[in-house]
Amino acid sequence: MVDKYLEAAATLQMEDVLPLLSGEALLETQANMAYVTEPQQVTINKKQFNQTTKNLVEVTVDYTTSTARFDNRKANLFKLKKNDQQWKIYKIENTDYLHNDLKSSTVSSDVKHVAKEYIELSKPDKDKQNTKYLAGELLSASMSAQRLPVSEEKFDLLDEMVTDIKCLGASGDYAILEVHSTVKGNGVSYSVVTILHMVAVNENWKIAKMDIADIKGGS
Repeated sequence: MVDKYLEAAATLQMEDVLPLLSGEALLETQANMAYVTEPQQVTINKKQFNQTTKNLVEVTVDYTTSTARFDNRKANLFKLKKNDQQWKIYKIENTDYLHNDLKSSTVSSDVKHVAKEYIELSKPDKDKQNTKYLAGELLSASMSAQRLPVSEEKFDLLDEMVTDIKCLGASGDYAILEVHSTVKGNGVSYSVVTILHMVAVNENWKIAKMDIADIKGGS
């Protein structure tokens, strides 16, 4: 059921998608289908099932999408309900990627290189190259932000330089990094610690989640 949904949605076969849905999933798909115009190729990386009751099932799918422009990796939780011997997807949520326990404290230089390159880009360049460096919810948020009106107010550009990168845990196609950097601009300087969640997307590493863990300075 979920595989069929992903394949049909990726190829924009909405006549095959809608009968698989009910509830919130159906309403959201109907509201957004006019904005989805680019076909994709879908590759399922990992899948996890959880039968909560006889007639309720949750399926977590970690999958890669590819278009002519870029590759992306997503993770969704599909909630299914059985009615009259027929299963339908009633809710689709973003969720965490599926990965093994993060044990290793080392990662390849490629992972750190991607993190350093992105952090040190200017804000305009981060926006222009978001499909190269970002994945999942972080990429979706960046692309949505680009569609918003841009303020005419001018700000001094901030310069950010990475001073250190530590691996907090890694396992195959997933890694968490702690990035230390110095941000200078507007006459002040800050020391920043950022936690990055990195995922492998068709052999290229991208940033799927980014949180500021600490900021010091301001002088």
